[in-house]
Amino acid sequence: LQAAQPAAVTAAPAAPAPPAAPTERPRLLQALLRALDADDPGPAEALLAELGPHLPPADLQALQDLLDSYDFRGGERHVRRLLDTP
Repeated sequence: LQAAQPAAVTAAPAAPAPPAAPTERPRLLQALLRALDADDPGPAEALLAELGPHLPPADLQALQDLLDSYDFRGGERHVRRLLDTP
């Protein structure tokens, strides 16, 4: 008789990704502030996409609306308010 083969071991489901480091949000907001100061929507759009998981949907939409209307100073004010609130 052949010995019974052990059942295949199934891998445990992958653990969810750890939350971003607490310093990630302020770092990205500071970078967005610098991008807005340059009055160029391209880099600001890219940073806004990176910030997506770190911001409430309402703030993300407000910043997107400001960028869409080329209101860089309004964007800067909004980012400063976000930096002042944890």
